[in-house]
This record gives sequence, structure tokens and C-alpha cells, in this order.
Amino acid sequence: MENMKNIIILFIIILGSIFIIFFNFEDKEEIKGKLRIGVSDDTSGFVINYMVNRDYFENIKVSDIMDIFTINDC
Repeated sequence: MENMKNIIILFIIILGSIFIIFFNFEDKEEIKGKLRIGVSDDTSGFVINYMVNRDYFENIKVSDIMDIFTINDC
């Protein structure tokens, strides 16, 4: 009985390893186009708009990579 349990555990480990190896070799993902960020029309939206308009993010041009749109929640 103990031998059968060890065989099942070994089979699960081998199957899991094959699964990880099979699905791990993907190409790097790239964002094509702009990253769209939806912000609400309350205080959190004001904070994000302030950070974008005041060049809060260093060494990047935010308008080149982000597109911000407002979500009306009420």
C-alpha cells in the first residue's frame, strides 16, 4: 500500500513538472498601443489626473503610454 502511494505521488510530480515545462516557454508579452486606465470621477480620478498632468512619473512621457478615461459611478 505504501509503495502504491509513492508511485501515485511520483506520477503527480512528474505530470506537474511536464505541465510547468510545457506552459512556461512563452514569448514575452508586449503592450501594443496605449495602456487604458479607467478612473472614477471622484477624488481618486483627480489624483490620477494630477499625477499625469504634473509629470509625476519620472523619465517617461505619460501621454505616450497611457490613455485615461473617466468612469461615471453615480
